[in-house]
Amino acid sequence: PSTAFKNMKRQAKIDIQRALEEDPSVYQYDEIYDSMKEEKEKKVAVSKQDKTSKYAKNLIRNAAIRKLENDRHFERKCQRELEDEGDEFADKESFITSSYKNKTCGISGARKRNTSEWQRRRRE
Repeated sequence: PSTAFKNMKRQAKIDIQRALEEDPSVYQYDEIYDSMKEEKEKKVAVSKQDKTSKYAKNLIRNAAIRKLENDRHFERKCQRELEDEGDEFADKESFITSSYKNKTCGISGARKRNTSEWQRRRRE
């Protein structure tokens, strides 16, 4: 090897020694990169936890209200049809399932809640 190469090698070793004396972690690229990557992943995880939908709760609540309104409308429509039939099927036996009873109880309960809420808003 030439003397210029040896001098360059010696100068590089001296530079390495100086850098290590100033900062012992100067050549620890992987450890520093891993710690930076972990910090970034933690920030992303925290930001994902903080994100909550602004409107999803209201959309779901409004959809439930619309469904109840549609069910009430359907019930009123069926009741009118029964009244229009009159005594045509009076001699027939009627069957009501437990799920239908629960549904009608839910509709009437929702109607009571909505009327009380409407009255409360009206007073304010």
